[in-house]
Amino acid sequence: MNPESNPHRRSRKPRRSKVEAESLDRAAVPVSCDQGGFDLGGWITTARPLDQGRGWLWWTRLSRESASFFEVPPSKHRLVLCPFHADAATHLLRTSIWDDGSIWIVPTPAARDHWRNRFTLDRARGLVRPRPDRVWDFAELWEHIGQALPKPPGRLGEVAALALIDECLQTARQRQLLKLVPQDIDLRGYRRLLRDQFRLWTLSERRSAPRSDQSRTTSSSPATPLSEFDQTAEEDAFTLFQLYRRWLETNRFEDAAGWVVWASHGLEHHPQVVRLRLEPETVAVIDPPAHGPVIRRLLTFFRDHTRRLELVLPDDPEPTLSEPYRPWNALKQQVRAWRFVENRVDSPADRPEGLAHLNATLFRLDEHHLPRHDQNQGVQILGAPSGEAQGLVAAREALRLHQQGIPWNQMLFLTRSWDEASDEWSRDLNACGVPLRSLRRKTLSEKPVIRSLLRIIRLVAHDWPTGEVVACLRDRLIAPTETVFEPDERDTQAAFQELPSLRFSWLDRALAADAVARTRLPGGLEALRVGLTRMTQAATGEPLDASRAATASPPRNLDQNDRFGRVRKARHARIALRVLNWLAARLAPLNAPRTRPAHLDALEEVAEALDLTQHTDHLHDWSRFRLALEEDELIVRIDAEARGQSPPSESWSDFANRAEQIARDVRFEPGSETGWDSDHPDQATLMTLGQARGLKAKVVMMANLGRGAFPSHRAAEALLANPFGGSAAGESELDAIAIDNESSVTDWFPTQETDNLAFAHEMAAFLRVVGTATHHLILIYPKADLSGHPLQAAAFVEEVCRRFEPNLFPDPISRLDAVKEPNLCLTRSDRLVAAVGHALRGEVDDLRRLARDPGFLGALTGTSRALESNQARWHDHEFGPYDGMICSEPLRRWIAHTFAPEHWVFSPTQLESYLLCPFQFFARYVLGLITVENSDELEPDYTESGRTIHAVLEHVHKIHPEPLQLATPTQSWKQALERELEREVRHRLEKHDPPIHPVEAGLRRIYAERLVRQCRRYLNQLEDYLARAGRGVRFEKVEAKFGERNIDGTLINPLILGKASERVVLQGTIDRIDVKREPDKPTLSFRVLDYKSGHVPSLKEVRERGAVQLPLYALAVERLGLLGTPAEVEDFGYWDVRRDGWRAIKVSDWGALRDSLEQFVLEAVARLRQGEFPVASRDPQCTAFCEYRNLCRIQQVRLRDKRWSRVPQLVWPKADTTIKTDSDSHSNSTNPQGSEDDLQRRFDS
Repeated sequence: MNPESNPHRRSRKPRRSKVEAESLDRAAVPVSCDQGGFDLGGWITTARPLDQGRGWLWWTRLSRESASFFEVPPSKHRLVLCPFHADAATHLLRTSIWDDGSIWIVPTPAARDHWRNRFTLDRARGLVRPRPDRVWDFAELWEHIGQALPKPPGRLGEVAALALIDECLQTARQRQLLKLVPQDIDLRGYRRLLRDQFRLWTLSERRSAPRSDQSRTTSSSPATPLSEFDQTAEEDAFTLFQLYRRWLETNRFEDAAGWVVWASHGLEHHPQVVRLRLEPETVAVIDPPAHGPVIRRLLTFFRDHTRRLELVLPDDPEPTLSEPYRPWNALKQQVRAWRFVENRVDSPADRPEGLAHLNATLFRLDEHHLPRHDQNQGVQILGAPSGEAQGLVAAREALRLHQQGIPWNQMLFLTRSWDEASDEWSRDLNACGVPLRSLRRKTLSEKPVIRSLLRIIRLVAHDWPTGEVVACLRDRLIAPTETVFEPDERDTQAAFQELPSLRFSWLDRALAADAVARTRLPGGLEALRVGLTRMTQAATGEPLDASRAATASPPRNLDQNDRFGRVRKARHARIALRVLNWLAARLAPLNAPRTRPAHLDALEEVAEALDLTQHTDHLHDWSRFRLALEEDELIVRIDAEARGQSPPSESWSDFANRAEQIARDVRFEPGSETGWDSDHPDQATLMTLGQARGLKAKVVMMANLGRGAFPSHRAAEALLANPFGGSAAGESELDAIAIDNESSVTDWFPTQETDNLAFAHEMAAFLRVVGTATHHLILIYPKADLSGHPLQAAAFVEEVCRRFEPNLFPDPISRLDAVKEPNLCLTRSDRLVAAVGHALRGEVDDLRRLARDPGFLGALTGTSRALESNQARWHDHEFGPYDGMICSEPLRRWIAHTFAPEHWVFSPTQLESYLLCPFQFFARYVLGLITVENSDELEPDYTESGRTIHAVLEHVHKIHPEPLQLATPTQSWKQALERELEREVRHRLEKHDPPIHPVEAGLRRIYAERLVRQCRRYLNQLEDYLARAGRGVRFEKVEAKFGERNIDGTLINPLILGKASERVVLQGTIDRIDVKREPDKPTLSFRVLDYKSGHVPSLKEVRERGAVQLPLYALAVERLGLLGTPAEVEDFGYWDVRRDGWRAIKVSDWGALRDSLEQFVLEAVARLRQGEFPVASRDPQCTAFCEYRNLCRIQQVRLRDKRWSRVPQLVWPKADTTIKTDSDSHSNSTNPQGSEDDLQRRFDS
């Protein structure tokens, strides 16, 4: 007979030290024994084992007055039954003898670290406790067992398991083994679902496929990973599971669940080997998973090969409270069949009255007959709106309890699962001053260095898409080591000079990212290089390559602001080109087919070159990422070796796809931070219910307990569909899968129950939440959603409320208001808002208190200045210093100097900008603000389209000033001119550099057709014009310039208004000047035309918005003699290229308008030079399109109805009218392709 397997074998007891004996003398533990007729309710103060041959004799002192001997039954193993709220682990310490050979097994890593820390402190005080290194959770226990067994199989990690599932899917598809596949089978989430189901089937050691006659609806079946799919889908999943297990068995590998099953079988086949390795003397197994073949083998081994086994299982002696403990019934029956000594742990007597009442009555079958309790000490039910309010309420209670003396490490914040709500809760608690750390298992993609590496991987794999390039340039970790940083960007000459190389700054990367976005290209390294070079050419006005872009001269004859803006954009493009070349040189070796290890080596070299792994944490994250990628290739490598082949190479694109999937799927434990109080005594902890098993805390909080949180919808539906159970015979249940989705694999143990235990698991999980708290339980439910619609609390929360009298809990908060709820103002910003809100009511004490705090002084000072400025703006109907009226004398002198006639040459467009909105002129020309363009490559560029139309019309009308003379016997003048226009459009587009991207080539074709269509529409308008308003005219001047700057910087023929220092110097370009000689007039009459491809102002807009462009052009033609001969003004107007054609503005008295115009311009420029830039736009719809609408706050000005009393006024003659030609009907009747306007509108949309 094997002495190791003899349950009655007497073992030699170790000699106790004096310190241990003293510690036992000091111990005081309750004993309750319900076998052999012994039931002791006193306290043991001294315990000494005496071997008398008949079992164990214990000498105990029942009281100070008397003592007696009693006999304990000879069974050496004990079953300890305790409710969820009892502290069974402490009970074991007080009622059993522990030494260095003892093993302490707890359910979770958090409980493991807690007891290790506690045992370390106890041993330092001289108490006899198990060694801290022999305190294990179940995962660590299986690791020790597996390491002790001979010939272990290979370990398949989480990444390799997902890769194997992919391989099985491909094999099943090729062999046509699948009957029905869900639509989302190609999604990564379905692989994870299969992985979870495979774990369940592996741990339950399932060998047969699901029966086809078995109902598998969600409402009547247990909660399994594939419950939402039908029977056929589950049969397909089991087919994949068979392929999965066959591969593992063939190659002698095991995944995490298979490793546990293999190790459990090793306990039966090699018990002596495991016993020699573990050396189990006294073993405590606390709160193991529900019954199953794995846990049965484990307990059988400890029963036969340990001196004493202490098994703790949840149970309650109250018969009406048996339902939450039903999942452990099978395990308890098995242990009772082994004749373990059975003890019960009484409920703790030091619980608050309300919490003790809740522990004793919640979920009792006769709860409706029990009276409600009138005291709620230790229990709080709070309601608050969803979102931020949940965190504020929790933080308020946590801070209140901490002020009462409860340390942070005795506070647990529990969540049902890791989701957006839990992440937001964590952020809000930290923002309110609660030192909270989360035990959420993060994915690799959440680590900054992995995120940066994934950007680099996508950058190369997808051929440098513009969006990824911009993201890389803005990534703070991808930092180049050299740059050309130009501190004085207003110096246009210095902007194109090579400066010494400095380190790249965040501003350099931001400017480079903006320049790349402005290229309007979809991507491509060479395409972006050419596009950035073109941006430099646009500023220099001459063809350049990338090497010459740094030393070219700026173009001449440009408006100063336009010149400055183009030069600045070119500087940004040059920085972007340098950064892009720097990055491309380092990433060039990546894009090549190679094996997975070679890919990883190349990526590691790039990471080192970019300094991504110089930090220790970054290097650790990279090591995790590399190991995961190497593990992903394990399946392919093993299959290749089995066929006698070398591992295949993969393209960089395939490698990038796998890397992204792995980074999103792989989650890792927080490492050394799994302990909840061992290393962080000054921090509270946020964890899931599964992670909190085995822990006790003085304060337990749980938020977001809305309808469907407890119980879950699936468990509630299963209960309603099958209230008596028994419909899912033969199916397995999970102990922890219904509790949270972050449980480790050791929690996934199935039971052999035949009933539907989903609802019982839900009740057990909620009782664990209640039982974890020893002093304070705080449950927070959402009262309303973010839109204000009311919500219901979870059903179990309502059940808690029914255990107490009404009105014991505070009224829920329906709306988060910092002023009405000052106790929720926990963040700095909320405290400021509340203080200011109270001050508006006249309660200034809070504001004074904050003003004395140096931390709030800066914010309050800025707020007071903002209030002063707002009050000053609101005080008067006139514009003041806070509305754009510059009052500082140094600033006014600087503005007068900048816009003096010696330094600034105005254009009519600039004057119109000032007259339309002075503040817009201030932002654009004084401050030089350039807005960021967010348009993509597919959005039409209307500015470039208008510029091209102007250039085409200029060229054609210069060659053919009289279009009617183009008529020949074989073709009309219109046909000839149409050929000329189309040829010029094609020529201009072909003259550009060749397309640098296929998308650009397609866009150019669309752009060309669009321009040709506009030219055809223009010909119809021109035909109508020549037949009506333009009969007998000649196109005398096209693109007539005045005020052009010479090579030496002097102006050629500018238009000067006024005298001395008040004069205004003007320059401009007139699109077209038509002349006509009337027989009855001695001088020529001329007409000024301005092409408009966008909005065309009406006469009302011309009068009210200060449209001075056309009158100034007419004045320049008349005064500067641009026609070379005396001429008088006939009229002027706009040519609407897109729709109506010629629109004339008739002037009845040009002399009066001319004098008024000159005085008007001088007065407006004088206001400008005096620093008057009020927020006074003449366009009521300016906020719909203005690029500076976020700066001016014009709505406040309009609400106050402010007026600019000194606004310049241009007096127009009363008889002026706008004449609209009848070109629409003529165009539609003569255009063979139908309505061009309709085509254009459809194209634009």
